[in-house]
Amino acid sequence: MTTTSKIVVRSFITGAICILTLSPASADVRDARHLAAREEIHRDRQAIREGRHELRHDRRELRRDQRELRRDLRRGASPEEIAHDWAEIQQDRREIEQDRRALNQARNELRDDRRELRWHERWWHWWGWNH
Repeated sequence: MTTTSKIVVRSFITGAICILTLSPASADVRDARHLAAREEIHRDRQAIREGRHELRHDRRELRRDQRELRRDLRRGASPEEIAHDWAEIQQDRREIEQDRRALNQARNELRDDRRELRWHERWWHWWGWNH
């Protein structure tokens, strides 16, 4: 092939790729990806709300168990009952730590999903490049 025919063929191929990339079908794919990212952000926000609620509940339970231990210590309860209260407090602390980890993970996922959404909303993605 001559240089001129190579240039014509390459420009034809490039034009066909650009037309396919900017077609309505690719716009539908972009919109679906955008919608999926929005739904993922909504799920992450819901997980954060649930995580906050669970953390509040476990903190309330820890305070209740601590009050019960103090009450038992003042009343001179048996060592078995005090040991049981300590075990409950330790279990509550483990649950709170698990809730904190889950909440931090949900926050990190929300941050990552927001970054991904912003990345896909940039102009070169809007025009269909980098697909």
